[in-house]
Amino acid sequence: MHEYTKENSGPLKSRVQTVEEIVKTVIGPFNDKFCNVLVVDAAKSITRNVYTKYGPTAKEMYDKYEVVAKQYAIFTWRTLNRLSLFSQVAQVVVPTNAYWLKKYNQVVQQSR
Repeated sequence: MHEYTKENSGPLKSRVQTVEEIVKTVIGPFNDKFCNVLVVDAAKSITRNVYTKYGPTAKEMYDKYEVVAKQYAIFTWRTLNRLSLFSQVAQVVVPTNAYWLKKYNQVVQQSR
C-alpha cells in the first residue's frame, strides 16, 4: 500500500521520496543495529522457554527409549549375523569403515 500511495502521490512524489530517503538515512542504522539485537534476544528467550518446558520431557524420553533402541540394535545385529552373506560382508565392511573413520577424525583434528 505504501508503494502504491507513493507512486500515485502526483506532484508530491519527489518530496515523499526525499523524506523517505532522509528517514532511511537517519533511522536505518539504528534499525539495523537494534532490530538484529531484538531478534537475537527474542530467539534466545524462545529457546530458553522451549528448553525449560520440554527439556525434562525430552530427557525422560531419551533415558527411557535409549535402552530399548540399544536392545533392538543388538537383536538386529545378532539376527543379521546369522546370515552367512551378511557375516562375510560385515567382516570386510566394519574394519574398513573403522579405518576410514579413524583417518577422517585425524584429518579433522589436524585442521583445527
